[in-house]
Amino acid sequence: MAEEIIIDAQIRDERGKNENRRLRSKGMIPAILYGVTNENISLSVKPRDVVQVLRSKKGANTLFHINMLGERTTRSAVLIKDYQLDPVKDVLIHCDFVRVNMDIKLETAIPIHTTGKAKGIEMGGMLEMVMREVAIECLPADIPENIVIDVTEMNIGDAVRVRDLSLGEKIKVLAEEDYLVLHVVPPKKIVEPVEAAAEEGVAEEGAVEEGEGEGENEESEKKK
Repeated sequence: MAEEIIIDAQIRDERGKNENRRLRSKGMIPAILYGVTNENISLSVKPRDVVQVLRSKKGANTLFHINMLGERTTRSAVLIKDYQLDPVKDVLIHCDFVRVNMDIKLETAIPIHTTGKAKGIEMGGMLEMVMREVAIECLPADIPENIVIDVTEMNIGDAVRVRDLSLGEKIKVLAEEDYLVLHVVPPKKIVEPVEAAAEEGVAEEGAVEEGEGEGENEESEKKK
């Protein structure tokens, strides 16, 4: 069983840029919790706690709990909805959480990974990933870490589509069944420099002749 992650958050009343700067000077960042009531709850959290979640195996799909400290402490099961990084320092500066009901299915996207080396690569082919993640629907507790596709037996021309993904009865894939996930493509034709130059010469010659023909057609139209 995975270790439960719990983050402490302070409920805050003050908002605005000045308040956000004050929080960051104290080693905290502003955050907002959505989905609790009609009014969203403003919080402050330690950025390292959020980074711990983002660096976990499931990343932003990690289900964890927030202890909201105020007049009374309340706990909510949440997911990270969004977050912001400083464009210069590349550090976390803001985070949004969303409360989840453990009995209600939600939609999210999970990454697609591969394992093994496709047989087609040994014959000069290339494994091409078309989808890097796929949208799913399931209960919060059933969100998988990722989808792993074994490509070992794939030859040139073989493909994996959404309908080929096996995630069990608890998870519904939301993408169209015919969508291409990955395939092994044949090697690209390498055009030799001499051959390429010859083809360009033929193209240019053809273009001149085509132009002369158009001119002749125009002269014929004038004489008529």
